[in-house]
Amino acid sequence: MRYQSSPVNHNPLNVLTKLRQLVPNRPLRFSEAMHLAELQARRLLELAGVTALPVSCRVITDLPQIRIVDDPQLPLAGASHWDPAARQWVIRLNPTDSAAQRRFTLLHEFKHILDFGGPGLLPIGLDQHQLCTDQLAEQIADHFATCALLPKRLVREAWAAGTPAIAALATRCDAPPSATRSRLIQLGLIDPATRTGRPHEHPDDISPSNTEATEVAA
Repeated sequence: MRYQSSPVNHNPLNVLTKLRQLVPNRPLRFSEAMHLAELQARRLLELAGVTALPVSCRVITDLPQIRIVDDPQLPLAGASHWDPAARQWVIRLNPTDSAAQRRFTLLHEFKHILDFGGPGLLPIGLDQHQLCTDQLAEQIADHFATCALLPKRLVREAWAAGTPAIAALATRCDAPPSATRSRLIQLGLIDPATRTGRPHEHPDDISPSNTEATEVAA
């Protein structure tokens, strides 16, 4: 797992608290939770002083409340739990995954930690089951990881500066290609059907999803 890139300047003791302070004291609609995930990812990078790609894993690994463990027996990409004896959150990563995937999983699991004890999601309908809620939570954690590894402004700058290919940008960001493609679609930089760049369109003119994340109403 690579740690080089921008310096990490945050006060690590306050990061979890500051990110959780962005959460309204009420259940969220799924769209609000996705919006909040991007807001928290952006705030995390601001607290860490990230100004360049790739985003360093130290934005998480430097936090004293977090312990990272390689677990070769893990049947999944990652998992997280609270260790009451050490009074730390433990993130377990699968060492057989690629470095880019492990970086993504690290941030994905950190989002689950952020959401622990939070207000949760509003029911989608009367037929909602826990499985559905869990699946949505996974999507939200994926979105947080994607936004953190592929920050909107830095990705747009890299794309405009001559990295107009998914594989090249994934390498530049040290992110999984699938997450890179998803982020480029979100930002309106590639066509989801053809996977081609759209340099003739300005990203700010494509869709409301491209607007900067702002606070979720309490």
